Amino acid sequence: MAYFDCKGVMLTVGQLLSHIQSHYFYQAIQQAYVLVLGLDVLGNPYGLIRDFTQGLGDLFYEPFLGSIQGTDEFTEGLVRGVQSLLGHTVGSTAGSVALMTGSVGNALAALSFDSDYKKKRRTRVMQQPESLPETLAIGTRGFINGVALGLSGIILDPIKGAHEDGVEGFFKGIGKGIMGLLTKPAAGAIDMVSMAFDGLRRAAELEGGIVARTRLPRFINPSLGLKPYSPYQAIGVRLLQSIRKGQYLQSDMYWAHAPLSREDRSDVFLITDKHLFLLEKTKLWGDWNVEWEVPIDSLLEIPAIVDKRLVFRIKRDDSSLNLFSSGERDIVCNDTQVLAWLHKKIEHVIKFRKQ
Repeated sequence: MAYFDCKGVMLTVGQLLSHIQSHYFYQAIQQAYVLVLGLDVLGNPYGLIRDFTQGLGDLFYEPFLGSIQGTDEFTEGLVRGVQSLLGHTVGSTAGSVALMTGSVGNALAALSFDSDYKKKRRTRVMQQPESLPETLAIGTRGFINGVALGLSGIILDPIKGAHEDGVEGFFKGIGKGIMGLLTKPAAGAIDMVSMAFDGLRRAAELEGGIVARTRLPRFINPSLGLKPYSPYQAIGVRLLQSIRKGQYLQSDMYWAHAPLSREDRSDVFLITDKHLFLLEKTKLWGDWNVEWEVPIDSLLEIPAIVDKRLVFRIKRDDSSLNLFSSGERDIVCNDTQVLAWLHKKIEHVIKFRKQ
């Protein structure tokens, strides 16, 4: 219960006791509702409402928080919000059904009057498979075992009872076998449904809730080893990962990048140890498209700076069917210092390729 706190108020002893009594009375009623609505037999509707409220709140809060930071963060926030809503609603609903069916399965297992069966069932139900197919497989095996034990109990329980208690045990075994025949297959079927919904809950929910990175992963150059964290290099690797679904992430090593203007949606020039990329921002979701790419080995010479342009002379592809293809590419930037810096980085990567 929430404690009673009262500061800076002039009260008589009777008024204070009345306030305390009223506070704890309402607290007791609230906890009684929580206790009743949290029963597994009812599927824990209190937890269902709480999870749905949290998922609905994340759906609005996460995109709003991302929109403050930028377009890309808004998209990521929207994805996290939808994922949280689906995880909490679908997962909590499946969890409620799993709790209700699990309670029914416990009741049926108790009615079987078979301690060995209850022990084996408890061990099977307590398993936490990592995937939904594995959960369904365990639930199916439990149903098959329940049917087999129910049929075999008709014969084995009277024999076991007669061996332990004679004639009285024989008739007890008959009754126990009949109850097992009715309850064990039914409990197996209920447990199969319960485990299926529980596996669906674990598959839908996010482990540990919504987790967002506080910073991008560190870039480690294989040639230079571990260096202090660089946000600039981390953003560059993120750019390389975002183009064409990470196609170049395994083959290329990030080298450098630079925006070509001060605008928010500026084109970006990206350099790796094998390619040069001119990237442009898409208008809808904020991803990056490759406007053109040039392999480093196809450069005929170190690019030259001409009138706020960085011009690349590249080898013509004689096998290409495009008769109007040009042997030059260029990038335009009003900042000559950026062009000079890119020129120096490309010169370094060309020397690196020749080593």
